[in-house]
Amino acid sequence: GDGVLRDCIELTTGIFPACTSASINTFEDSPVLTTVTMPLCADLGGTTGDDSVFNGVSGNTITLTIAASRETCDGGNPDGDIVYLAANNTATIIYV
Repeated sequence: GDGVLRDCIELTTGIFPACTSASINTFEDSPVLTTVTMPLCADLGGTTGDDSVFNGVSGNTITLTIAASRETCDGGNPDGDIVYLAANNTATIIYV
């Protein structure tokens, strides 16, 4: 559901091999997040815009592994939540 992992102040790694969608605010304000693996996730927040999935995650070195469909889903650009994550962190995005 919305905000399911919000405010997880000690969450560093999230591995969700069967996750197909992440709701609004899923990882919001999880300040030490460094690795998120969701290879089947084809829906971040319900839209291709920034739905605050990673809101408040900033200043980290983070690796996101996500479905390849998220790379060009927004008119040829990555999903807005990935754009937010990359703009606010040192991010490595792996599209699978």
